[in-house]
Amino acid sequence: MPSNAVMRMPELNNEAKQLLVQFQIQSQQLENIINQKQTIIFQKNEIENALEELNKHGENFYKIVGPLVVKSSKDDLKKELENKKEEDELKIKSLEKSEKEMKKIIDSNREKLRRILPTIGAM
Repeated sequence: MPSNAVMRMPELNNEAKQLLVQFQIQSQQLENIINQKQTIIFQKNEIENALEELNKHGENFYKIVGPLVVKSSKDDLKKELENKKEEDELKIKSLEKSEKEMKKIIDSNREKLRRILPTIGAM
């Protein structure tokens, strides 16, 4: 083969094109799910740290509400943080479920692509 010859890739059929686009979209969706989960895990860890600090110190606590700093009781803050932590744990579980489902779909489409793509080279 001459050095200036261009190797041509076979044309993808419509099924392969559609599957490839789906695969790319689903891979991006999976990445978004993982990023959301990591963000919520980070928030949950911050809440756990705040709860630890809350338990170490006295009774005068303040929280930021918009542009204001407001005095709050230890019990109220603790309850608020624990509720937020529970919400985050539920979100994490939901995202883990979505992540698992999306991985199954991606794996299935990956296998379909592997079956389709070798046949294109044989054309």
